[in-house]
Amino acid sequence: MLIANKTENSVKISLIGEIMGDNAWMDSDAADFGLILAQADGAPLDLWVSSPGGSLDAAMAMRAMLAEYAGPITIHTAGRVASAATLLLCVPQARVIAHRGSIFMVHKAGMVSEGNADEMRKSADILDVCDDEIIKVYQIRLKCGEDELRDMMRAETWMRPEEAQAMGLVDEISAATSGGYVAELINPQPDRSEDIREAISACLTPRIEAIQTGLTSISASGETRVRAIQNAAESAVSGIVEASAKSATEISAAGEAIGKVVAEQLQILRDEIAECRRSYNKQAEKYAALDEALSRVYALSGGDINFFTTHDEDRRAKPFKLNV
Repeated sequence: MLIANKTENSVKISLIGEIMGDNAWMDSDAADFGLILAQADGAPLDLWVSSPGGSLDAAMAMRAMLAEYAGPITIHTAGRVASAATLLLCVPQARVIAHRGSIFMVHKAGMVSEGNADEMRKSADILDVCDDEIIKVYQIRLKCGEDELRDMMRAETWMRPEEAQAMGLVDEISAATSGGYVAELINPQPDRSEDIREAISACLTPRIEAIQTGLTSISASGETRVRAIQNAAESAVSGIVEASAKSATEISAAGEAIGKVVAEQLQILRDEIAECRRSYNKQAEKYAALDEALSRVYALSGGDINFFTTHDEDRRAKPFKLNV
Protein backbone atom coordinates (compact mmCIF):
# COMPACT_ATOMS: atom_id res chain seq x y z
CA MET A 1 0.00 0.00 0.00
CA LEU A 2 1.28 3.45 -0.91
CA ILE A 3 0.60 6.50 1.27
CA ALA A 4 1.80 9.94 0.20
CA ASN A 5 1.83 13.29 1.96
CA LYS A 6 3.17 16.50 0.44
CA THR A 7 4.29 19.35 2.68
CA GLU A 8 5.68 22.77 1.83
CA ASN A 9 9.26 21.51 1.71
CA SER A 10 9.14 17.78 0.89
CA VAL A 11 7.12 14.76 -0.19
CA LYS A 12 6.82 11.80 2.16
CA ILE A 13 5.82 8.36 0.88
CA SER A 14 5.22 5.13 2.80
CA LEU A 15 5.34 1.77 1.04
CA ILE A 16 3.78 -0.64 3.54
CA GLY A 17 3.01 -4.26 2.71
CA GLU A 18 3.37 -6.26 -0.46
CA ILE A 19 4.46 -4.60 -3.70
CA MET A 20 1.55 -5.24 -6.05
CA GLY A 21 1.84 -5.85 -9.77
CA ASP A 22 -0.92 -5.72 -12.39
CA ASN A 23 -3.74 -8.14 -11.57
CA ALA A 24 -7.49 -8.53 -11.97
CA TRP A 25 -8.31 -6.54 -8.79
CA MET A 26 -6.03 -3.51 -8.85
CA ASP A 27 -3.41 -1.63 -10.83
CA SER A 28 0.30 -2.00 -10.24
CA ASP A 29 1.85 -0.01 -7.37
CA ALA A 30 4.33 1.23 -9.96
CA ALA A 31 1.59 3.25 -11.70
CA ASP A 32 0.59 5.06 -8.48
CA PHE A 33 4.26 5.50 -7.52
CA GLY A 34 5.03 7.15 -10.86
CA LEU A 35 2.09 9.54 -10.43
CA ILE A 36 3.28 10.53 -6.93
CA LEU A 37 6.82 11.22 -8.18
CA ALA A 38 5.50 13.27 -11.09
CA GLN A 39 3.46 15.44 -8.70
CA ALA A 40 6.46 15.76 -6.35
CA ASP A 41 8.22 17.55 -9.19
CA GLY A 42 11.78 17.31 -7.80
CA ALA A 43 10.99 18.20 -4.19
CA PRO A 44 13.06 16.43 -1.48
CA LEU A 45 11.72 12.90 -1.11
CA ASP A 46 11.44 10.78 2.08
CA LEU A 47 10.54 7.18 1.25
CA TRP A 48 9.67 4.76 4.06
CA VAL A 49 9.83 1.05 3.12
CA SER A 50 8.35 -1.81 5.17
CA SER A 51 7.59 -4.63 2.77
CA PRO A 52 8.03 -8.41 2.39
CA GLY A 53 8.57 -7.89 -1.34
CA GLY A 54 6.17 -8.87 -4.08
CA SER A 55 6.08 -8.18 -7.81
CA LEU A 56 9.56 -8.08 -9.32
CA ASP A 57 8.28 -6.14 -12.33
CA ALA A 58 6.69 -3.42 -10.19
CA ALA A 59 9.74 -3.17 -7.87
CA MET A 60 12.13 -2.84 -10.83
CA ALA A 61 9.95 -0.11 -12.35
CA MET A 62 9.71 1.81 -9.06
CA ARG A 63 13.49 1.60 -8.52
CA ALA A 64 14.11 2.92 -12.04
CA MET A 65 11.74 5.85 -11.38
CA LEU A 66 13.64 6.68 -8.18
CA ALA A 67 16.94 6.51 -10.04
CA GLU A 68 15.66 9.11 -12.51
CA TYR A 69 14.12 11.40 -9.87
CA ALA A 70 15.55 14.93 -10.05
CA GLY A 71 15.44 15.78 -6.33
CA PRO A 72 17.29 14.45 -3.27
CA ILE A 73 16.06 11.10 -1.91
CA THR A 74 16.22 9.65 1.59
CA ILE A 75 15.05 6.06 2.02
CA HIS A 76 14.08 4.80 5.49
CA THR A 77 13.61 1.13 6.34
CA ALA A 78 11.38 -0.15 9.13
CA GLY A 79 10.50 -3.76 9.93
CA ARG A 80 10.99 -6.37 7.23
CA VAL A 81 12.50 -5.27 3.94
CA ALA A 82 12.82 -8.44 1.89
CA SER A 83 12.94 -9.87 -1.59
CA ALA A 84 11.89 -7.36 -4.27
CA ALA A 85 11.61 -4.55 -1.67
CA THR A 86 15.42 -4.55 -1.24
CA LEU A 87 15.76 -3.48 -4.88
CA LEU A 88 14.21 -0.09 -3.98
CA LEU A 89 17.26 0.64 -1.81
CA CYS A 90 19.63 0.36 -4.79
CA VAL A 91 19.35 3.97 -5.97
CA PRO A 92 22.74 5.66 -6.59
CA GLN A 93 21.86 9.15 -5.36
CA ALA A 94 19.69 8.03 -2.41
CA ARG A 95 20.73 7.93 1.26
CA VAL A 96 19.42 4.76 2.96
CA ILE A 97 18.77 4.84 6.72
CA ALA A 98 17.92 1.60 8.52
CA HIS A 99 15.82 2.09 11.66
CA ARG A 100 16.07 -0.28 14.57
CA GLY A 101 13.96 -3.38 14.00
CA SER A 102 14.76 -3.51 10.31
CA ILE A 103 15.71 -6.88 8.86
CA PHE A 104 16.71 -7.59 5.27
CA MET A 105 16.52 -10.64 3.01
CA VAL A 106 17.78 -11.42 -0.48
CA HIS A 107 17.02 -14.57 -2.51
CA LYS A 108 16.63 -15.91 -6.01
CA ALA A 109 13.63 -14.92 -8.10
CA GLY A 110 10.61 -17.20 -7.94
CA MET A 111 7.42 -17.71 -9.90
CA VAL A 112 4.37 -19.94 -10.03
CA SER A 113 4.45 -22.09 -13.16
CA GLU A 114 2.65 -25.07 -14.63
CA GLY A 115 2.71 -27.05 -17.85
CA ASN A 116 4.76 -29.74 -19.56
CA ALA A 117 8.51 -30.32 -19.25
CA ASP A 118 9.39 -27.89 -22.03
CA GLU A 119 7.27 -25.14 -20.47
CA MET A 120 8.80 -25.72 -17.05
CA ARG A 121 12.33 -25.52 -18.51
CA LYS A 122 11.33 -22.28 -20.19
CA SER A 123 10.16 -20.93 -16.82
CA ALA A 124 13.54 -21.84 -15.33
CA ASP A 125 15.29 -19.97 -18.14
CA ILE A 126 13.14 -16.91 -17.43
CA LEU A 127 14.07 -17.06 -13.74
CA ASP A 128 17.77 -17.23 -14.65
CA VAL A 129 17.36 -14.00 -16.64
CA CYS A 130 15.59 -12.38 -13.67
CA ASP A 131 18.39 -13.40 -11.31
CA ASP A 132 21.00 -11.91 -13.67
CA GLU A 133 19.17 -8.56 -13.67
CA ILE A 134 18.67 -8.60 -9.89
CA ILE A 135 22.42 -9.08 -9.40
CA LYS A 136 23.16 -6.12 -11.67
CA VAL A 137 20.87 -3.93 -9.58
CA TYR A 138 22.39 -5.11 -6.30
CA GLN A 139 25.88 -4.34 -7.62
CA ILE A 140 24.88 -0.67 -7.69
CA ARG A 141 25.19 -0.66 -3.86
CA LEU A 142 26.45 -3.97 -2.48
CA LYS A 143 30.18 -4.26 -1.87
CA CYS A 144 30.64 -7.81 -3.10
CA GLY A 145 31.25 -9.69 -6.33
CA GLU A 146 28.79 -11.51 -8.56
CA ASP A 147 29.66 -14.98 -7.25
CA GLU A 148 29.14 -13.92 -3.64
CA LEU A 149 25.83 -12.31 -4.54
CA ARG A 150 24.65 -15.49 -6.27
CA ASP A 151 25.61 -17.54 -3.21
CA MET A 152 23.71 -15.15 -0.92
CA MET A 153 20.63 -15.30 -3.11
CA ARG A 154 20.79 -19.08 -3.45
CA ALA A 155 21.01 -19.45 0.34
CA GLU A 156 18.20 -16.90 0.99
CA THR A 157 20.31 -14.62 3.18
CA TRP A 158 18.77 -12.65 6.10
CA MET A 159 20.68 -9.66 7.49
CA ARG A 160 20.58 -7.40 10.51
CA PRO A 161 21.01 -3.66 9.96
CA GLU A 162 24.73 -3.91 10.81
CA GLU A 163 25.23 -6.68 8.25
CA ALA A 164 23.27 -4.80 5.62
CA GLN A 165 25.41 -1.73 6.34
CA ALA A 166 28.60 -3.76 6.04
CA MET A 167 27.39 -5.11 2.67
CA GLY A 168 26.59 -1.58 1.52
CA LEU A 169 22.82 -2.02 1.31
CA VAL A 170 22.24 0.80 3.84
CA ASP A 171 24.30 3.88 4.66
CA GLU A 172 23.52 4.38 8.34
CA ILE A 173 21.56 2.97 11.25
CA SER A 174 19.18 5.18 13.21
CA ALA A 175 18.45 4.55 16.87
CA ALA A 176 15.25 6.64 16.81
CA THR A 177 12.16 4.72 17.97
CA SER A 178 9.57 7.06 16.49
CA GLY A 179 9.18 10.29 14.61
CA GLY A 180 9.41 11.29 11.00
CA TYR A 181 6.83 10.02 8.61
CA VAL A 182 5.97 6.92 10.66
CA ALA A 183 4.82 9.12 13.56
CA GLU A 184 2.62 11.11 11.21
CA LEU A 185 0.97 7.90 10.00
CA ILE A 186 0.41 6.63 13.55
CA ASN A 187 -1.02 9.86 15.00
CA PRO A 188 -4.83 9.96 14.65
CA GLN A 189 -6.15 12.34 12.05
CA PRO A 190 -8.87 14.86 12.96
CA ASP A 191 -12.43 13.61 12.55
CA ARG A 192 -13.69 15.07 9.31
CA SER A 193 -16.79 12.86 9.07
CA GLU A 194 -19.23 15.70 9.80
CA ASP A 195 -17.61 17.94 7.19
CA ILE A 196 -17.76 15.10 4.70
CA ARG A 197 -21.44 14.48 5.45
CA GLU A 198 -22.27 18.17 5.01
CA ALA A 199 -20.35 18.33 1.73
CA ILE A 200 -22.10 15.22 0.44
CA SER A 201 -25.49 16.57 1.52
CA ALA A 202 -24.86 19.93 -0.15
CA CYS A 203 -23.89 18.13 -3.34
CA LEU A 204 -26.58 15.47 -3.39
CA THR A 205 -29.68 17.22 -1.96
CA PRO A 206 -30.35 19.40 -5.05
CA ARG A 207 -29.86 16.38 -7.29
CA ILE A 208 -32.24 14.27 -5.18
CA GLU A 209 -34.88 17.01 -5.29
CA ALA A 210 -34.48 17.34 -9.05
CA ILE A 211 -34.85 13.58 -9.43
CA GLN A 212 -38.01 13.58 -7.29
CA THR A 213 -39.50 16.44 -9.35
CA GLY A 214 -38.64 14.57 -12.50
CA LEU A 215 -40.26 11.39 -11.20
CA THR A 216 -43.47 13.30 -10.35
CA SER A 217 -43.55 14.79 -13.84
CA ILE A 218 -42.89 11.40 -15.39
CA SER A 219 -45.68 9.85 -13.30
CA ALA A 220 -48.21 12.52 -14.40
CA SER A 221 -47.12 12.19 -17.99
CA GLY A 222 -47.40 8.41 -17.72
CA GLU A 223 -50.99 8.59 -16.45
CA THR A 224 -51.94 10.90 -19.34
CA ARG A 225 -50.39 8.51 -21.82
CA VAL A 226 -52.15 5.54 -20.24
CA ARG A 227 -55.52 7.28 -20.60
CA ALA A 228 -54.75 8.18 -24.21
CA ILE A 229 -53.80 4.57 -24.95
CA GLN A 230 -57.00 3.30 -23.32
CA ASN A 231 -59.16 5.69 -25.34
CA ALA A 232 -57.37 4.71 -28.55
CA ALA A 233 -57.78 1.03 -27.74
CA GLU A 234 -61.52 1.40 -27.03
CA SER A 235 -62.01 3.31 -30.27
CA ALA A 236 -60.09 0.67 -32.21
CA VAL A 237 -62.12 -2.16 -30.65
CA SER A 238 -65.39 -0.40 -31.51
CA GLY A 239 -64.23 0.05 -35.09
CA ILE A 240 -63.25 -3.60 -35.31
CA VAL A 241 -66.63 -4.75 -33.95
CA GLU A 242 -68.52 -2.51 -36.37
CA ALA A 243 -66.40 -3.65 -39.31
CA SER A 244 -66.85 -7.28 -38.28
CA ALA A 245 -70.65 -6.94 -38.19
CA LYS A 246 -70.67 -5.29 -41.60
CA SER A 247 -68.38 -7.94 -43.02
CA ALA A 248 -70.60 -10.72 -41.68
CA THR A 249 -73.64 -9.23 -43.45
CA GLU A 250 -71.74 -8.86 -46.72
CA ILE A 251 -70.39 -12.41 -46.49
CA SER A 252 -73.90 -13.79 -45.86
CA ALA A 253 -75.32 -11.96 -48.89
CA ALA A 254 -72.45 -13.14 -51.07
CA GLY A 255 -72.99 -16.71 -49.87
CA GLU A 256 -76.64 -16.62 -50.82
CA ALA A 257 -75.80 -15.31 -54.31
CA ILE A 258 -73.17 -17.97 -54.83
CA GLY A 259 -75.57 -20.68 -53.64
CA LYS A 260 -78.21 -19.51 -56.11
CA VAL A 261 -75.75 -19.60 -59.02
CA VAL A 262 -74.53 -23.06 -58.04
CA ALA A 263 -78.11 -24.36 -57.83
CA GLU A 264 -78.91 -22.97 -61.29
CA GLN A 265 -75.82 -24.57 -62.81
CA LEU A 266 -76.62 -27.92 -61.18
CA GLN A 267 -80.11 -27.86 -62.63
CA ILE A 268 -78.73 -27.16 -66.12
CA LEU A 269 -76.33 -30.07 -65.70
CA ARG A 270 -79.18 -32.38 -64.59
CA ASP A 271 -81.21 -31.38 -67.66
CA GLU A 272 -78.29 -32.11 -69.99
CA ILE A 273 -77.74 -35.52 -68.37
CA ALA A 274 -81.41 -36.39 -68.81
CA GLU A 275 -81.26 -35.39 -72.48
CA CYS A 276 -78.17 -37.58 -72.94
CA ARG A 277 -79.98 -40.47 -71.32
CA ARG A 278 -82.97 -40.08 -73.67
CA SER A 279 -80.69 -39.87 -76.75
CA TYR A 280 -78.80 -42.96 -75.69
CA ASN A 281 -82.00 -44.92 -75.18
CA LYS A 282 -83.16 -44.00 -78.70
CA GLN A 283 -79.90 -45.18 -80.18
CA ALA A 284 -80.14 -48.44 -78.24
CA GLU A 285 -83.62 -49.06 -79.61
CA LYS A 286 -82.36 -48.52 -83.18
CA TYR A 287 -79.51 -51.00 -82.68
CA ALA A 288 -81.93 -53.55 -81.23
CA ALA A 289 -84.22 -53.23 -84.31
CA LEU A 290 -81.24 -53.61 -86.65
CA ASP A 291 -80.11 -56.76 -84.85
CA GLU A 292 -83.53 -58.26 -85.22
CA ALA A 293 -83.65 -57.48 -88.98
CA LEU A 294 -80.23 -58.99 -89.55
CA SER A 295 -81.21 -62.12 -87.69
CA ARG A 296 -84.18 -62.59 -90.03
CA VAL A 297 -82.03 -62.12 -93.12
CA TYR A 298 -79.55 -64.66 -91.82
CA ALA A 299 -82.31 -67.16 -91.19
CA LEU A 300 -83.76 -66.75 -94.71
CA SER A 301 -80.34 -67.24 -96.33
CA GLY A 302 -79.83 -70.50 -94.58
CA GLY A 303 -76.60 -69.26 -93.06
CA ASP A 304 -74.77 -68.91 -96.39
CA ILE A 305 -74.36 -65.15 -96.11
CA ASN A 306 -71.50 -63.86 -93.89
CA PHE A 307 -71.96 -60.40 -92.52
CA PHE A 308 -71.07 -58.54 -89.36
CA THR A 309 -72.15 -55.44 -87.60
CA THR A 310 -70.23 -53.18 -85.32
CA HIS A 311 -73.05 -53.38 -82.82
CA ASP A 312 -71.92 -56.46 -80.88
CA GLU A 313 -73.16 -57.76 -77.60
CA ASP A 314 -70.96 -55.34 -75.64
CA ARG A 315 -72.59 -52.39 -77.31
CA ARG A 316 -76.18 -53.36 -76.70
CA ALA A 317 -78.29 -51.04 -74.66
CA LYS A 318 -77.42 -51.13 -71.03
CA PRO A 319 -78.98 -49.36 -68.10
CA PHE A 320 -77.73 -45.81 -67.93
CA LYS A 321 -77.32 -44.19 -64.53
CA LEU A 322 -75.70 -40.97 -63.45
CA ASN A 323 -76.12 -39.58 -59.96
CA VAL A 324 -75.70 -35.86 -59.50
